[in-house]
Amino acid sequence: RTDEACRMTTTAKATLLGTCVGAAGIIYFVHNNQQSDRELLRVGVVKDAERQERKRRNRVDLEYQLQLQHKLEEEEKRVLTPPKS
Repeated sequence: RTDEACRMTTTAKATLLGTCVGAAGIIYFVHNNQQSDRELLRVGVVKDAERQERKRRNRVDLEYQLQLQHKLEEEEKRVLTPPKS
């Protein structure tokens, strides 16, 4: 009788197995989801750094263009202004 009392029924074994497999599946899914999220965050940081570098280069280019425009306007004034006599 003690042997029979200590033995698990087939239903109990199936329930335990199903619970263990389900828990392992959930852990696997959560782990992969976290890795994917971390990778997306890393990519976002890299893209942000690239975007900031592009903005900085655009500002430098704009300043250079404004300097050239100013020089051109000065040159046009000098050329188009009649000499004073």
